[in-house]
Amino acid sequence: MDLRLRPIVATLGVTGLLFVAACGDDDDSTATTEASATTAVPATSAAPATTAAPATTGAPDTTAAPATTEAPGGPATTAPTELTDSYRGVTADSIKLGVLLLDAEKLKEAAGIDLMWGNVEAQYDEAVATINDNGGVLGRQIDPVYVYVDPLSETGYQEACVQLTEDDKVFAAIGFVRPADTALCYTETGDTPFLGYLTDITQDVFDQTKVSLVTTNPVPDRLDKALVDVVADTGAPEGKKIAVLGNDDGRNQVVADELAARGLEVVDTVVTKAPSDDEAADSAELDVIIERWASLGVDYVFATSSLDRPLAAAHRAGFEADWAGDEGSILSLDRLQSGATEAEVARTVIVQEPSVEVMYDAGDPPTVACVDNWDQKHPEEQAVFYPGEGELDNLQHVVRPCNQLETFKLIAEAAGPDLNPDTYGAAVAGLGKYSVAMQPFASLSADKSDAGDVVTLYSWDTAKKDFVAGPFIDIG
Repeated sequence: MDLRLRPIVATLGVTGLLFVAACGDDDDSTATTEASATTAVPATSAAPATTAAPATTGAPDTTAAPATTEAPGGPATTAPTELTDSYRGVTADSIKLGVLLLDAEKLKEAAGIDLMWGNVEAQYDEAVATINDNGGVLGRQIDPVYVYVDPLSETGYQEACVQLTEDDKVFAAIGFVRPADTALCYTETGDTPFLGYLTDITQDVFDQTKVSLVTTNPVPDRLDKALVDVVADTGAPEGKKIAVLGNDDGRNQVVADELAARGLEVVDTVVTKAPSDDEAADSAELDVIIERWASLGVDYVFATSSLDRPLAAAHRAGFEADWAGDEGSILSLDRLQSGATEAEVARTVIVQEPSVEVMYDAGDPPTVACVDNWDQKHPEEQAVFYPGEGELDNLQHVVRPCNQLETFKLIAEAAGPDLNPDTYGAAVAGLGKYSVAMQPFASLSADKSDAGDVVTLYSWDTAKKDFVAGPFIDIG
């Protein structure tokens, strides 16, 4: 969840919670952390696997294409000599691409909430222009079709899907839907590839899709496994009595199994209710859990849910265990709001995708190029790093379109001149490792449709009174 949007939950209740999770370009947590870390620039990831281009179809409309195109994060790709009208939304000259945007004006009118994300359509326009001005996709220009989704409508994402697939007849769509199975409107029944940021996607959604469905973020199971791998590799949990905490039994089991596979002792696993507006009830539940853990001698906790209230409960009980989690709300500056103190926070580490600020400070080339290009072209609305309350909060929203458009370009170019859902899907299956803005490590394959492979370990810096990020880690 975007940490600076947490007040929206209290304003809108359950509907608001779904909306916050569905805000197209917001990272779950790390993109909004106030951590002031710098990291070493990661090694350049391997270039994507080369995918052979299918033979050019015999459709009548053709256009000349450039001989080679430099793909972001990968080698030059040999382009076809001619392009054709190969599929719905794909002509010899262009690719019609649906782009889902949140209707922030409706949100402001209905709930009085101003997201302060800046001009999101202009942010996508800039990412599209960067690709088009550099030869497009094997010579085809991307033609964006924008649809604004009402965040308070239960059918908003479905209505957008119908408009894009039936009325606008796009080739593919990018953006965000919530819940993730809403994307099946495109990929199960609409013959329309979808590429987005789908934090709640599960394997059963992937199993139902008939054409390519790609999410740029790592799915929760992979992030949970990364939590155990990264923290266990530090040696910190060795010899500890470990408890596992979360809101989902399946995710708890993933963590417990990974810990057991490393020979670490798990003495308790607990599924709590999701954090609610009734903080007193949540606190009472956590107080009971902490009391049991104290009796069991638990001295290390792995958590896949928010840690602000559990750490507050630990403070109330004088419970001095160490904590590790992969949900990033504790990274934000309001981390002490629920009653935790620096003593508990200092015993906590977080495994998460690095924030855009951290990536830019580390000099990640695609991320730096995206931000600097935006700042040069839009002096009236510069990207804001670590915004304060009430300030423009646009950095992530500047870079997210670069991430999605660069990923789409890589896949569509690997599909070759005969661009259609089948060749696009084959390109996803064969793409391999690549690097784009926000993701120095990413990969796609036949059995992996969640692209994100980069995490970092955030730990507390007593001198800075803040979490700082370590080196980038490839979990692919």
